Amino acid sequence: MPKPTPKLTADQFKKAVKALKESDPDFDSFRIELAEEVLTGEYTSKMIAEMYEVSYMIVNRTVNKILDYHFDTASLPKGWVCEAVELPKDEMARVKELSRQLKKAHRAEKRKAATK
Repeated sequence: MPKPTPKLTADQFKKAVKALKESDPDFDSFRIELAEEVLTGEYTSKMIAEMYEVSYMIVNRTVNKILDYHFDTASLPKGWVCEAVELPKDEMARVKELSRQLKKAHRAEKRKAATK
């Protein structure tokens, strides 16, 4: 049995779509509407695919892409951005390590400011 899709509030969905649109301004609006039915409503990707007679894979990929943006941006500090990039593995490892270090430094700075 497939794992249930997490549900988002309308506000969470809008924020995730905004981040997606900043990264990919030409992302198909119809696909976003289909994903909204799944992520904020009572429908599954399969139900939406059947209702609109579109590929399940398209609906599911769009849902997952928006969820990725939600989870990536939900924990971002104010003023930070999330960007999907394609890099060779060794370059991606360096970027991830730099991101980890920056987040760690940001958390330490917030803790220091909170104790003052």
